[in-house]
Amino acid sequence: MKRVYAVALAVTILAGCNSEQAGMKISGTAQESLKLLPAESNLVLFCDFQKINETPLAKQILSEFKDHIREQTDEDFESFKAETGLDPQKDFHNLLIGSVLSKSRGQQKAFVIMKGDFDENRIIEFVRIKSQQENREIPWTEKQVAGKTIYVIKKSKNEFGVCFADASTIYLGPQSWLTSVLDGTLGESLIDRPQYLGDLVKNVKYGDQLWMALDAKTLTAQSESFASELRRNMPAFERVESVVFSAKANGAVDFNGMLLCDSNESGQVMVDLMKGALAAAKLAVSNERTKVDELNKIKVFQEGKVAVLQGELTDEFFKTLQESQFHKWNEF
Repeated sequence: MKRVYAVALAVTILAGCNSEQAGMKISGTAQESLKLLPAESNLVLFCDFQKINETPLAKQILSEFKDHIREQTDEDFESFKAETGLDPQKDFHNLLIGSVLSKSRGQQKAFVIMKGDFDENRIIEFVRIKSQQENREIPWTEKQVAGKTIYVIKKSKNEFGVCFADASTIYLGPQSWLTSVLDGTLGESLIDRPQYLGDLVKNVKYGDQLWMALDAKTLTAQSESFASELRRNMPAFERVESVVFSAKANGAVDFNGMLLCDSNESGQVMVDLMKGALAAAKLAVSNERTKVDELNKIKVFQEGKVAVLQGELTDEFFKTLQESQFHKWNEF
């Protein structure tokens, strides 16, 4: 499990690595997947894992990770790859996640669309055999919809399930959503909210690699528990209507974050807060010149109602990270 967290960290930092120019629209793959997310989705995250292997920076960090754990190879994981034919580093291509908070309970639901190379029969058979070997019951029940099998996880919230739509697509989410996607009864999807989607396309700077968009205004309105937590811990954030973050990398990682606020005055408040947080971070590492220099490359400024955070993480940043406790994979 520690290794999973380490891989997730590497993917998050490196995701979307390529040499294409900034300012492009979100990728065609992401746009197609958006058609399958419920219209009420208030958080969307896209990550293209395949791009990771296309950059020298990613190859270097992943190589160091492999070297570090070579003598600690997880036999179970190697067995999983051999028996299922699934190598996460190679076979997970891209991922789109949508999220909805329930109006009544504040209960989060996730809708996941994974693209890659998958052998359903081998993966399912592997889990069946493992369950038998460990004297456990099969962890799912099966439901047939439109010629496809939904594997509904037992004792899960919202009857969470998994479906192999084809050899290159996996859906994960509530059974009701999976059913509607498979039988064509989804109804309104995220693309039926043209204003939201238009703002998304407009404000995502690095759209082909890693991006996230949060409809904070709708989320707050739908979830009283979230709004209550927000007022208690981050009252100023109530002025934020949406958040957009995106990143790309080649030799360095460029990132851009935008907080779209309800007024120019609110935008200035958020800029002041982010500048204060950045100053505190510099003070915390004031005795480490390299880290201070990297933090100095992060810019915070205002564009009308929008508070902008943008910067660059160079190879020096990753070298420093490698030398710190934070980057020691065996600490995870």
